[in-house]
Amino acid sequence: MSREMQKRMSIIIGSFLVIVMAATAILPAISNPAPTQTIEATPLPSPEPFPTALANVALDFSARYIHPGALYTIPIPQPLAWNQVLPSNEADLARTTLRGDLSVIEVYVQDAAGLSLDDLPQHFTSTNLERTWRNYQAVSRRGPGELRGDRYYVDYNLTLNRRLFNARHLAWTDGHRLYVVRVVGPSNAIEQTIFLAEQMALRLEEIPMYGEGTAGWTGNYDPVSGYVLRFPSSWEVQDYAPGNPLSIQIDAQKQLRIEAIPNAIHDEEQVLALLAKAFPNASVFSRTEWEGGDLISFAFETALGEEHSAAWYVQGKDDHATLLAEILFEESDLDLVQLAAESSQDAGEESDPTAPDHSEILAVLRTVQSVDWDYITQDALEADEDGRIIIPLSE
Repeated sequence: MSREMQKRMSIIIGSFLVIVMAATAILPAISNPAPTQTIEATPLPSPEPFPTALANVALDFSARYIHPGALYTIPIPQPLAWNQVLPSNEADLARTTLRGDLSVIEVYVQDAAGLSLDDLPQHFTSTNLERTWRNYQAVSRRGPGELRGDRYYVDYNLTLNRRLFNARHLAWTDGHRLYVVRVVGPSNAIEQTIFLAEQMALRLEEIPMYGEGTAGWTGNYDPVSGYVLRFPSSWEVQDYAPGNPLSIQIDAQKQLRIEAIPNAIHDEEQVLALLAKAFPNASVFSRTEWEGGDLISFAFETALGEEHSAAWYVQGKDDHATLLAEILFEESDLDLVQLAAESSQDAGEESDPTAPDHSEILAVLRTVQSVDWDYITQDALEADEDGRIIIPLSE
């Protein structure tokens, strides 16, 4: 090989080695990129990017979702896309989680009698709060928690699979309940996260008539028949569809049925006529006006000759319909009207400790209310072919 050829080969080999060395330095950076901000959220994100500036996005908060416990409503921000709306009902806590494009919104209301604003820093200690972020691999506070006005704020940096997020935890209390809004967003969208947290907190609305209710109870809002009620989570719904009767098994000896009757009932004569039609052999124990409606107790005999007792709570819904709550008892001589009268007497009087307690049934009947709402229920939510939640349009 000539000297000239050797020189050319050396240049070619040298150039090749330079390229290889450069590629060795560059390729790891490509195959293992540094964490970026416009990334997907956990656990079920969609591929759409989170808006880069909410100031330029006209968000609509008018679509309101009612938690299945019927304790509060929250908006579902649009046009942000949500893959899931996940409610849960625990013993003393009603939670709703919206999961979507690079963002998670969590709202919960918890029974917390006696808790004050000044108690919140101790209630939400660093240890307690960091446990709530256990699905993330790295958690750090962006400064200490801060009481501002009537709310307590804590901001976080979060890491998931080398992706960076920011989060805001916002809480307040009225001495009866604790209210919490938590929002997670990409690390380059802190202003958006703060904006969403503030807007969700401003728009969280309790159902006023259930202000003293228990957070862990289940609710049933029928948007077709126009009524709502709440009941213990141990009661089991047997049959229900919007516009149809609701059947609930209270326990092995008691059942509850709610329906809207397409006839207005205004007086005792009409109530008794309706009862005679439904139970031709009914024997009325007693009747009284109670909680804005008529409460009537009676005994009846089944086609098999079995004797049972029952009660009706009849509430005038409007000039065209009536709400009817029917409770069936295994016993043949239970007078719920008498029990309601006794429950309203002086609490200082001694009661028979062996007598069955039906105060819970009376408490549930007090929650039965006619309503004219336009809230979105969990059953009404649908998803498109990409798994995105479709917000039903009002008729």
